[in-house]
Amino acid sequence: MRWPSKTALKPREGEERMVRKFLWWPRSFGGEKRWMEWCNIVEMVLRIDVGGSMEWGNYAWRWCETGFADQEAPEGCAAVVERERKRKQRGKA
Repeated sequence: MRWPSKTALKPREGEERMVRKFLWWPRSFGGEKRWMEWCNIVEMVLRIDVGGSMEWGNYAWRWCETGFADQEAPEGCAAVVERERKRKQRGKA
């Protein structure tokens, strides 16, 4: 059995991609719900806490869905992107 590495996507943090999916169950981004259709979804590599508390530093980098490709970025997505950008700048300084 092989376990995926939690840090394999670390150098790609902030990278975006578009994935075409069929939505069997309702998905909602920015107040718009869609289901039972094909759509393009934007995903971004983000650092997520897999340990349950931000204090222990048990993080993983995963592809996270951020919105529909044909929709303006929802407010929550913009806030996440801005927070990650600021965190990267602090780390480089």
